[in-house]
Amino acid sequence: MIVVENLCKSFTRQVKDESKKKKFRTKKEEFLAVNNLSFEANKGEIIGILGPNGAGKTTLLRMLGGILTPTSGYIQIGDYDYSKDKNKAKKEIGYLSGNTKLYNRLSPRELLTTFGNLYDMTKEEIESSIENIVEIMDMKSFIDNRIENLSTGQTQRTSIARCLIHNPNIYIYLMSLH
Repeated sequence: MIVVENLCKSFTRQVKDESKKKKFRTKKEEFLAVNNLSFEANKGEIIGILGPNGAGKTTLLRMLGGILTPTSGYIQIGDYDYSKDKNKAKKEIGYLSGNTKLYNRLSPRELLTTFGNLYDMTKEEIESSIENIVEIMDMKSFIDNRIENLSTGQTQRTSIARCLIHNPNIYIYLMSLH
């Protein structure tokens, strides 16, 4: 479950200062990328977030994934309040963005083991999870090859596998539809 209440994220940007006579003078301006957003996503629901460029979709998802800190508001992931239990909340999530980079010198098995360790999984849990993921995602033929030598499709499966290794309750996938 995800609960978001009155969520805001503001940024500061440099803008041309039209009030000054000098050509290259700028001033700082605050803008809200996410402004007072509230919603709930319950177990079993699939939520899509749509909107034009600059509407705050990626900013919202980065806050839910723990990558950005909200300026104000409340986020609950599963049973965890982000402001109090951010690390526990992050373990509930499998987060994948379109520009996620992988460690090219590792094999998918090494990458999954590394992320399993980051999620405090035991060696046995990691091995079992990798075995299941390899079977489900048809990764047997390349699980021990270096990521830099994988095809685009194999690399994409490895990225998805990274999000599945700890069997999260919530999946956040950022993708662009062109």
